[in-house]
Amino acid sequence: MINLRILIIEDEKPAADKLERQLKKYNDDFIISGPIESVAEAVKLLELKQNEFDLLFLDIRLIDGESFSIFEKVKINKPVIFTTAYDNYALEAFKLNSIDYILKPYTFDSIKIALDKFYSLSESLSEFSQKPSINMEMIQNLLNANKKQYKTRFMVRKGEKIKAIETDDIKLFYADDRDVYLLSTDNRRYAVNQKLEETCNLVDPKKFFRVNRTFLVQYNAIEEVIAYSNSRLKLNVNFKFDKDIIVSREKVNDFKRWMEGEE
Repeated sequence: MINLRILIIEDEKPAADKLERQLKKYNDDFIISGPIESVAEAVKLLELKQNEFDLLFLDIRLIDGESFSIFEKVKINKPVIFTTAYDNYALEAFKLNSIDYILKPYTFDSIKIALDKFYSLSESLSEFSQKPSINMEMIQNLLNANKKQYKTRFMVRKGEKIKAIETDDIKLFYADDRDVYLLSTDNRRYAVNQKLEETCNLVDPKKFFRVNRTFLVQYNAIEEVIAYSNSRLKLNVNFKFDKDIIVSREKVNDFKRWMEGEE
């Protein structure tokens, strides 16, 4: 296992400190730099010194904008692990061939999984032993070959019976207290075993969008979108449903891009 040179790009000092502690817990010999707090500062550093690092931990929201814009200003040829407090950036992160996508608050388990994945991919390269400084171009094909596969059906229980519901036949998932349910196209409700956050990672983000803490909605279930109070949006769906489905204010822009089919 090589002693990685890691750059942390994170605008919240407590979060950066916690991330560094967790990284050191994984391997105390890691050489950690940062935190870098802004897109501008990150671009300047990476233009000059990118080869001094083996891996980037990159927060998506920085003090001067989304860190995705870094990729528009400088060619990133190092592996990236994205971090964020929001769960609706996964598609764009994977589009940029990131190693992984970690939701805050950081846990050692989530960081360990991401680093284990990094090492696993690295060790799959025949050139790894000769090149301790991993280049993103070396692992891009491996990442593309391991693109995430989404669930095509969910096993659900109704009384004593267990049945499979095709993912394409699900109109939405929603949380009700501590339970999560799916609503199928025949208007039947079934409990699912996963938390809503976990379910988001199991379904194709091109087809499903988590509009708030409660609802994960299928694109084909949306009949119309209506302007709502406090810069939010309200969804009318093409089936009978007695709960209001509101797109939270912080997700409105991402929701609009999703509706327009932007990746």
